[in-house]
Amino acid sequence: MSEIGLNADGLERLLVKADELAIMLGVSVKTVWNLEKRGELPHVNIGRRVLFPVDEMRRWISERTIKAKCLETVVSEKEHEKLHDFPENL
Repeated sequence: MSEIGLNADGLERLLVKADELAIMLGVSVKTVWNLEKRGELPHVNIGRRVLFPVDEMRRWISERTIKAKCLETVVSEKEHEKLHDFPENL
């Protein structure tokens, strides 16, 4: 397999192993197992194997992503014109 998340036929895999997930997330394998043991990572048990669903991991990341705060308010062109229509002698 040349790329993580793709099988030998180039098809996207639905599940990845802990070591593959660690590479995808940029963390250690130990961190993946610690998160899994604490019940923080979505996973699937197939026999004795523990695998991680790629789609659920994307959702997990999205839910935990801290969104940047907007530094300025976007004002529509109409609102911008209203701001400049105020009498100057107020």
